[in-house]
Amino acid sequence: MPSHALNEEQAMEIATGAPIPRGADAVIRVEDTKVENNRVKIFQSIPPQRNIIQEGEDVTLGSVILHKGEEIRPDHLGLLRSLGIQKLKLARQPRVGILATGDELVPPGKPLPPGKIYDSNNLMNSTLLSRYGGIIVYQKLLPDDPALIRQEILAGSNSMDFVVCSGGTSVGKKDFLPQVLKELGEIVVHGVAQKPGSPILLGKVNEKPVICLPGFPVANYISNVTIVGPFLRYLQGALKKDPRPVVFGEIKKNVSVKGLGRINYLRVNLQETNTGYVVIPKKLSGSGILRSLVESDGLVEIPANVEGLEEGEIVKVFLHIR
Repeated sequence: MPSHALNEEQAMEIATGAPIPRGADAVIRVEDTKVENNRVKIFQSIPPQRNIIQEGEDVTLGSVILHKGEEIRPDHLGLLRSLGIQKLKLARQPRVGILATGDELVPPGKPLPPGKIYDSNNLMNSTLLSRYGGIIVYQKLLPDDPALIRQEILAGSNSMDFVVCSGGTSVGKKDFLPQVLKELGEIVVHGVAQKPGSPILLGKVNEKPVICLPGFPVANYISNVTIVGPFLRYLQGALKKDPRPVVFGEIKKNVSVKGLGRINYLRVNLQETNTGYVVIPKKLSGSGILRSLVESDGLVEIPANVEGLEEGEIVKVFLHIR
């Protein structure tokens, strides 16, 4: 604190942010003054209380600075440190095991025989779910072998908070996941009313959630951002279950859907104008056309009770997580 008080028509030089001397009622910038012969010339009019921050102005006694479930940003950390707070009780990040199943899948770096494809879901899933706060402990590639799939899901349910699988969720001859989950635990949901991504399988093994996603990459991605990612944030107690940025814009042309009763996800591009965003439809169908997802800016959710979108309609766009 300054060592003495100021009287009328007196001034004292202080550093930015320093305590105000007793008797002072305003602060003026040094660059708006000039000192000559121990007197201060002031070149700006300055009312009382100008450039003075009152004690408690930033955070008042009893005010809430963070809510339970709020995601901590760097500015939150700065505020906490300014208040002398050193420790916080945080939610534990869930441990996730990721499996991709399919005889047709080949790991990267290996030769690609005819009729085979490289596994893309494991890397996409692990990267995406880490954005939602999951700790990815492992990612494994499995053949269509029910005994091996059973072994890995059982092991995962014993050591992970939950397990995410891709492929083998439908009703084909090599879709073993429904059978395995039924044997090991409980099937809670098999199939959801959305496109792409309808053959989702939700189950429990050893009271741990096991979520099985379609093998087609686009359906897999959309199922992650609509179901698995928000579930991860739910486990962490997050207030905001879906962290994707959102913008609104005018759809450029009509989009029709086939039939009612399911949510459709439209891949779109954005064009920024002086009056806002124009939303350009890119692709509605094609669960395996991963490039259409990569070249889009986000997704528009078409509700299950509407037959499509009309040109000029204002739509909500969920941008892709970076």
